[in-house]
Amino acid sequence: MMQLLPPGEGARLVAFLTARLTEKADAQLDLETAWHSAACGDRRPVGGRACPCGVPAFVLRSVTAERVLLGEFERATRHRDRLRASATWAESPEEEAVRAEAERTARLLAAEYIDHPEYREDWRMISASVTLTADVRDAETQPDDKRTR
Repeated sequence: MMQLLPPGEGARLVAFLTARLTEKADAQLDLETAWHSAACGDRRPVGGRACPCGVPAFVLRSVTAERVLLGEFERATRHRDRLRASATWAESPEEEAVRAEAERTARLLAAEYIDHPEYREDWRMISASVTLTADVRDAETQPDDKRTR
């Protein structure tokens, strides 16, 4: 079982992830740094997007989904902090389980930024022996048509 974050640390993790998600979304609107499909080649601005291939819209939807997950963690953390401050009402096992899962999700979202200078080691969920890479598929997990090309 993972060690839960101490009081106040959840708010720091939320602030860190909120800033990174804003950076991630903003990068999609910058024509010089926007990530897009290498096969696209067309860098004309279209409808406020950096690339007409649709990838930036996908990334922006991803950021929106991550913000929703982060919001769930933030609400669970605030609820726990209110309970601790009252000193009269303990967190139920169900509430603790929901908060622990929300925290696990937030820590996994933060794993993407493990090399960021503001990343804190106590947020780490993934073992130091696991290396996160951009290419998460190996030959065994790729569809057959991809392996034969």
